[in-house]
Amino acid sequence: VRLAAAVGLARIAAATGSELACEGLTSALNGALIPPPGAAATTQTEPTASPEATGDPPEMGDDWPASTLEAILGGDAAHVAEAAREGAVQLDAEDLAYLELARRVPRRKRVSPEPGIAAHEDLPGIAARVLGDVARADVARALANALADGGADIRRTAADSLVRIAERMGRLDDDVVETLVAAAEDADRDVRQRAVRALGLSGNRSATLVLIGLLDDRDGFVRAEATRALGRLGDGGPEVAAMLMDGEPGVRLSAAEAIATLQGAAAVDRLVDFAFAFHGYHRREAARLLRGLDAATATARFIATLDDPKRKPTWRIAIEALDELHRRDLAPRGRWNGESATESDWRGDRP
Repeated sequence: VRLAAAVGLARIAAATGSELACEGLTSALNGALIPPPGAAATTQTEPTASPEATGDPPEMGDDWPASTLEAILGGDAAHVAEAAREGAVQLDAEDLAYLELARRVPRRKRVSPEPGIAAHEDLPGIAARVLGDVARADVARALANALADGGADIRRTAADSLVRIAERMGRLDDDVVETLVAAAEDADRDVRQRAVRALGLSGNRSATLVLIGLLDDRDGFVRAEATRALGRLGDGGPEVAAMLMDGEPGVRLSAAEAIATLQGAAAVDRLVDFAFAFHGYHRREAARLLRGLDAATATARFIATLDDPKRKPTWRIAIEALDELHRRDLAPRGRWNGESATESDWRGDRP
């Protein structure tokens, strides 16, 4: 119910800009909407009626019967079996065998079908999640406060929501960026990665030096995210180029994508070389990037490789790169470079 209510408020806030909905969610985020218990002492003025007086069944705690048979007979199955042996309960041999089997089955604890999480415990996390759909500067600031002061789960969720807000808004205010810069040094890998992603989407180039420093992060996911962020911000050319030789494939691919973004057609030679690096590991990914830059120049480079007998060991790489460079993925109702698709397109014999 709490989750559904929070989602509803987020939809209202996103669609209408309702201040009341935003205030409700930000109050839930910082714990003001439902404070933890114990803030004010409560006194019991009336005695609690016993279960017998109210007609309610007594609390059974964790000692629920382990089987239907035990529930019927009452007590532990082993005691029932012992009583049967002493003649207090008349059971046949089959009943005794069944009781012995029940005695060997471990007793189970009662597990409630409801998680039983108190509202003040889960509501801040719910609010941190749904506020990512509300692209507002004041909401981003509230999430930044949670990122700075919250627990581990709240920090991860707040950083993820800031990524979504930055993606929608295309920018983040300076005070929010400062908080993200601090979070980029967090001990938690997930917080660091999401903070770096938000910085890359923030449109704020003041974080460039921090992002360059994170290219040496011990975690490959963070290095890849920092590389991608620098490409989005248009900074870190030489440092990003050096990441083409990183030990992690994901980091290398992020560097290639960033270089394509930063340099455009001027990156063709570098990306062709990248296609041959690491025994052609990224040949197809490099070709897809080249397809959007200067396919003709890249094609000439790969064909020159095929014309060189000394480079025969790399011919397979060049052939597969050319295949990817000129691949045509046609949807059933698609179009080919703005033209109507024809029957020859489906047969694959179009030049």
